[in-house]
Amino acid sequence: MTDVVCACYETFRSVCEGLPVDNEHEGKHYCVLHAPTKDKNLAAFTEAIEKKLKDKDFDFRGIHFADTTFARGADFPDATFEGSVDFSRATFESDAYFSKTTFKGTADFSKVTFKGAVDFSEATFKEGAFFSGATFEGEASFFSRATFEGRAFFSRVTFKGQAFFTEDTFESDADFLDATFKGKTDFSEATFKGKTDFSRATFKGRALSGRYRHPHKHPSALRQL
Repeated sequence: MTDVVCACYETFRSVCEGLPVDNEHEGKHYCVLHAPTKDKNLAAFTEAIEKKLKDKDFDFRGIHFADTTFARGADFPDATFEGSVDFSRATFESDAYFSKTTFKGTADFSKVTFKGAVDFSEATFKEGAFFSGATFEGEASFFSRATFEGRAFFSRVTFKGQAFFTEDTFESDADFLDATFKGKTDFSEATFKGKTDFSRATFKGRALSGRYRHPHKHPSALRQL
């Protein structure tokens, strides 16, 4: 298949230069990074990602992370995702690090399962951040100046451990509809500049509130703190 090129967008092909194009999907051939299917060689996928991280090559344009299981820890510190990134329905078996990461396009973490701790501290989401239906089994850290410039979707999210949003800034609307917080929840010093909806959210642990600048809906547990 030496003459076959990856069927991803032409502008993404520099991302997978040198990789074999041996993944077929709907009659098209892709490299392991861009193949839009979960039926691909996870070991080869992990090896390709780890090589990019080792080479400090943080160009992840068009890489298809959806439905992927990360058996080992995932470490993306200081990475920049130039385009939209799709981690939907992925499973992180161990700790995941996205500290100081910049997402320039939409970031889709909907229905993701984080089995270990996850760190989004000082991360920047330039467009929409989608965490709807995600499950955080360990500690979820968005603290220390994480910034959501687009709308943040945390509807139907389950936080089984502690959840920290300390000093975060939500420039646009934030949706925590039907979210469940089972551990300590800390929004102290967080700033909400858009509409904020905590309707039907459940807080089973202590909840600390942030600062609200616009009309919002939030539970009495936050309103009183």
